[in-house]
Amino acid sequence: MVCPRSLNSEKSIEVKHKVRACPSVDRRVYSLLLSPILISSNLSAPRPNKMRFIKVVAALCSATSQFLGVTAHPTTQGSASTSQDLESAPAWSTWPFAFAFDIDGVLLQGKEPIKDGLVNETLAWLTRNKIPFVLLTNGGGKTEQARAEDLNQKLETQLTADHIIQSHTPFAGLLDEPENLRKKTVLATGSDYNAVRAIMENYGFESVITPGDIWKAHPSVFTFVQESEKYKYDDLPPLPKPIFTEKSYGPDTDLSKYLKVDAMFILNDVRDWALDYQIMMDLLLSHQGYFGTYSLKNQEGEWGQDNQTKLYYSNIDLVWGAPYHLPRYGQGVTKAALDGIWRAHTGGGAELVSYAFGKPTQLAYQFAERRLREVRDKLYGDSAAPPLKRVYMVGDNPESDIAGPNTYKSENGTKWYGLLVKTGVYDPDRSPPFTDITRPLNISDNFNAAVRFALDKEGVDLDPSDFP
Repeated sequence: MVCPRSLNSEKSIEVKHKVRACPSVDRRVYSLLLSPILISSNLSAPRPNKMRFIKVVAALCSATSQFLGVTAHPTTQGSASTSQDLESAPAWSTWPFAFAFDIDGVLLQGKEPIKDGLVNETLAWLTRNKIPFVLLTNGGGKTEQARAEDLNQKLETQLTADHIIQSHTPFAGLLDEPENLRKKTVLATGSDYNAVRAIMENYGFESVITPGDIWKAHPSVFTFVQESEKYKYDDLPPLPKPIFTEKSYGPDTDLSKYLKVDAMFILNDVRDWALDYQIMMDLLLSHQGYFGTYSLKNQEGEWGQDNQTKLYYSNIDLVWGAPYHLPRYGQGVTKAALDGIWRAHTGGGAELVSYAFGKPTQLAYQFAERRLREVRDKLYGDSAAPPLKRVYMVGDNPESDIAGPNTYKSENGTKWYGLLVKTGVYDPDRSPPFTDITRPLNISDNFNAAVRFALDKEGVDLDPSDFP
């Protein structure tokens, strides 16, 4: 149900949501109560008069329902709704706004919910009142289902994989057109070789290798693995094809029988930095991604011009909010290091071409908005939900959580707002000054306060005895 077009949009939001806090009634009643004549005469009234008007509407809800012979919609299948249920979560309520929440530095610090943020209680309230949200994080290293199960234990929620958007979640979009990587061999790395392989295979990639697989097949590719560390590679599988080991190749060399890597993916912070950097540089300097070759075009100064392996980062966050009182380096350090190595090797002859996903890229927020629409469809079912007009991104990093919403252009006209919290990366005493891109709509002390700000902006009348 939408408000009459003749009403001011900002004011109509406030009245509409407060009417929805009334006992749930048939849509005929709702339409009657939101008639232009009834509302327009009260919107311009002072605040006390407006509140009296809302109370009158609440009374009319019950009276008109009885007059029309309408029964309340139950909130629990098979049982009648109590007045408390009806006031806190009308079963048919739909909202024209939604949320996207960062995880680290917003919901969690390390493995624990952030103190004083009322994280668990606030998420429970949003769920109870059917306000859609997703968790949009630049973290990774687990499948979305495993992340949801882990968060459900920590936050006492009922999240599903649909609620989780990690920085590498959009990699699944590269399986088919235009990249067609589903059946091609790709290299994945991150904090744990077997874990990142499992994630990529879960997305649908059918041939996934890791730097550890290459080292196990040919330990001479990197001679600095400590004896005490070699056990980590014992359970890694064999390569799908052998490595090219000749010193040179020519037009008559049949390379099809050797290992070819079409893409490299960095899913989260790498641990075996030195090995990973060596393997990735070998592929960036190769002939068409055949591991063990060295492109002849490199000798002509045509760096990166021989259809080498494409390099994908799930995100390029330089720092993130950890339990330590100062920000810690993140995956952005890997990009900085590889860019530096490439620049040193090529003498600055060419920039290293790579592709970044995750916040604050347009792709990350586009993916998140599409997922939010899917979540809304499942949450509201066949009800006539209003279009998704606004999304509030709550985060702790101005460079990703705020810059993203400020620069994102929705294909559906949805407006995104960035809300900043002080419980993670951002520190008013240490962080650099805001720019037009990183300036948030609002700065809050914690998660609960940020959600409260957004709900107040939407005109949702919060019951002090219900909202945490």
